[in-house]
Amino acid sequence: MVDFIDFQVWPSFNVADSAITYRSRYLATLQRAAVLDLLLTDRTNPRAVAFQVVAVLEHVAHLPRPAAQALATPEERVAVGIDSALRLADPEELAAGDHLGPFLDRLVADFNALSDVLTRDYLSHLGPERTGA
Repeated sequence: MVDFIDFQVWPSFNVADSAITYRSRYLATLQRAAVLDLLLTDRTNPRAVAFQVVAVLEHVAHLPRPAAQALATPEERVAVGIDSALRLADPEELAAGDHLGPFLDRLVADFNALSDVLTRDYLSHLGPERTGA
Protein backbone atom coordinates (compact mmCIF):
# COMPACT_ATOMS: atom_id res chain seq x y z
CA MET A 1 0.00 0.00 0.00
CA VAL A 2 2.80 2.44 0.70
CA ASP A 3 3.90 2.46 -2.95
CA PHE A 4 0.32 3.11 -4.07
CA ILE A 5 -0.12 5.95 -1.60
CA ASP A 6 3.22 7.59 -2.27
CA PHE A 7 3.37 7.30 -6.05
CA GLN A 8 -0.19 7.06 -7.32
CA VAL A 9 -2.59 8.66 -4.88
CA TRP A 10 -0.90 11.89 -3.92
CA PRO A 11 -0.39 13.18 -7.51
CA SER A 12 -4.01 12.23 -8.28
CA PHE A 13 -5.15 14.21 -5.27
CA ASN A 14 -3.18 17.23 -6.39
CA VAL A 15 -4.65 17.06 -9.88
CA ALA A 16 -8.17 16.44 -8.55
CA ASP A 17 -7.71 19.05 -5.80
CA SER A 18 -9.16 16.63 -3.27
CA ALA A 19 -6.59 16.40 -0.46
CA ILE A 20 -8.44 18.85 1.80
CA THR A 21 -11.78 17.13 1.16
CA TYR A 22 -10.24 13.77 1.98
CA ARG A 23 -8.68 14.99 5.22
CA SER A 24 -11.89 16.66 6.39
CA ARG A 25 -14.02 13.63 5.55
CA TYR A 26 -11.88 10.67 6.58
CA LEU A 27 -9.57 12.16 9.25
CA ALA A 28 -7.09 9.36 8.63
CA THR A 29 -4.07 8.44 6.60
CA LEU A 30 -4.68 7.74 2.95
CA GLN A 31 -6.55 4.52 2.32
CA ARG A 32 -6.97 3.16 -1.17
CA ALA A 33 -10.72 2.41 -0.93
CA ALA A 34 -11.49 5.83 0.54
CA VAL A 35 -9.50 7.53 -2.21
CA LEU A 36 -11.37 5.57 -4.88
CA ASP A 37 -14.66 6.47 -3.25
CA LEU A 38 -13.77 10.16 -3.23
CA LEU A 39 -12.41 10.32 -6.79
CA LEU A 40 -14.66 7.79 -8.57
CA THR A 41 -18.00 7.11 -6.90
CA ASP A 42 -18.77 10.14 -4.73
CA ARG A 43 -21.74 11.90 -6.33
CA THR A 44 -21.30 14.94 -4.02
CA ASN A 45 -17.66 15.68 -4.91
CA PRO A 46 -17.47 17.91 -8.00
CA ARG A 47 -14.05 16.40 -8.81
CA ALA A 48 -15.37 12.82 -8.79
CA VAL A 49 -16.20 10.92 -11.95
CA ALA A 50 -19.69 10.04 -10.66
CA PHE A 51 -20.52 13.72 -10.05
CA GLN A 52 -19.52 14.56 -13.62
CA VAL A 53 -21.56 11.65 -15.00
CA VAL A 54 -24.66 13.04 -13.27
CA ALA A 55 -24.09 16.29 -15.19
CA VAL A 56 -23.64 14.33 -18.43
CA LEU A 57 -26.94 12.52 -17.80
CA GLU A 58 -28.71 15.84 -17.36
CA HIS A 59 -27.24 17.22 -20.58
CA VAL A 60 -28.04 14.07 -22.55
CA ALA A 61 -31.64 14.19 -21.30
CA HIS A 62 -32.01 17.65 -22.85
CA LEU A 63 -30.64 16.80 -26.28
CA PRO A 64 -33.12 17.05 -29.15
CA ARG A 65 -34.92 13.85 -30.03
CA PRO A 66 -37.76 12.85 -32.33
CA ALA A 67 -41.09 13.74 -30.72
CA ALA A 68 -42.54 10.27 -31.19
CA GLN A 69 -39.52 8.42 -29.76
CA ALA A 70 -40.40 6.92 -26.39
CA LEU A 71 -37.42 4.58 -26.14
CA ALA A 72 -34.09 5.67 -24.72
CA THR A 73 -31.69 7.10 -27.28
CA PRO A 74 -28.30 5.45 -27.86
CA GLU A 75 -26.56 8.25 -25.95
CA GLU A 76 -28.97 7.85 -23.02
CA ARG A 77 -28.31 4.12 -22.89
CA VAL A 78 -24.53 4.58 -22.87
CA ALA A 79 -24.65 7.38 -20.25
CA VAL A 80 -26.96 5.35 -18.00
CA GLY A 81 -24.60 2.40 -18.37
CA ILE A 82 -21.68 4.51 -17.16
CA ASP A 83 -23.75 5.83 -14.27
CA SER A 84 -24.85 2.32 -13.33
CA ALA A 85 -21.28 1.02 -13.36
CA LEU A 86 -20.22 3.79 -10.98
CA ARG A 87 -23.25 3.32 -8.71
CA LEU A 88 -22.58 -0.41 -8.46
CA ALA A 89 -18.83 -0.07 -8.03
CA ASP A 90 -17.56 -1.13 -4.64
CA PRO A 91 -14.49 0.94 -3.69
CA GLU A 92 -13.37 -1.80 -1.27
CA GLU A 93 -13.49 -4.38 -4.05
CA LEU A 94 -11.77 -2.07 -6.52
CA ALA A 95 -9.04 -1.38 -3.98
CA ALA A 96 -8.36 -5.06 -3.46
CA GLY A 97 -6.69 -7.26 -6.03
CA ASP A 98 -6.63 -6.47 -9.73
CA HIS A 99 -10.13 -5.06 -10.17
CA LEU A 100 -9.31 -1.38 -10.62
CA GLY A 101 -7.52 -1.61 -13.98
CA PRO A 102 -10.30 -3.48 -15.78
CA PHE A 103 -12.92 -1.22 -14.21
CA LEU A 104 -11.14 1.91 -15.41
CA ASP A 105 -10.60 0.36 -18.85
CA ARG A 106 -14.35 -0.27 -19.07
CA LEU A 107 -15.12 3.33 -18.05
CA VAL A 108 -12.75 4.68 -20.68
CA ALA A 109 -14.31 2.45 -23.35
CA ASP A 110 -17.81 3.54 -22.31
CA PHE A 111 -16.86 7.24 -22.37
CA ASN A 112 -15.33 6.73 -25.82
CA ALA A 113 -18.56 5.04 -26.97
CA LEU A 114 -20.59 7.97 -25.62
CA SER A 115 -18.32 10.40 -27.45
CA ASP A 116 -18.70 8.43 -30.68
CA VAL A 117 -22.51 8.35 -30.42
CA LEU A 118 -22.74 12.07 -29.64
CA THR A 119 -20.36 12.93 -32.47
CA ARG A 120 -22.25 10.75 -34.96
CA ASP A 121 -25.73 11.98 -33.99
CA TYR A 122 -25.14 15.65 -33.18
CA LEU A 123 -21.77 16.86 -34.45
CA SER A 124 -21.24 15.15 -37.78
CA HIS A 125 -21.96 17.41 -40.74
CA LEU A 126 -22.11 14.54 -43.16
CA GLY A 127 -25.61 13.59 -44.15
CA PRO A 128 -26.70 10.11 -45.10
CA GLU A 129 -25.17 8.94 -48.33
CA ARG A 130 -27.54 9.18 -51.29
CA THR A 131 -27.56 6.78 -54.19
CA GLY A 132 -28.99 7.46 -57.63
CA ALA A 133 -31.05 10.45 -58.64
